[in-house]
Amino acid sequence: YNIGLDYNWEKWNFALDGYAFQDRTAQHSASLEADLVVKYDYNDNIQLFAGAGYIKYNSNDSNTFDAADNTKGQVGVLVRL
Repeated sequence: YNIGLDYNWEKWNFALDGYAFQDRTAQHSASLEADLVVKYDYNDNIQLFAGAGYIKYNSNDSNTFDAADNTKGQVGVLVRL
């Protein structure tokens, strides 16, 4: 499942998304993910962005690998030609 919210203000874009996901057999409760991405349109051809994501892995299934919660970040520049 996915639920999200985007907000545009002048040259800024804010996106917040939440996900719940399982393996293909759906034999355990879902793992959860939340992402936040911020974009800034510097001009018509250049966009700056930064994002962060957090995953809370399901730990109720003894057959599942033991994964610690995970947080990742990303920054970048998009150039349109």
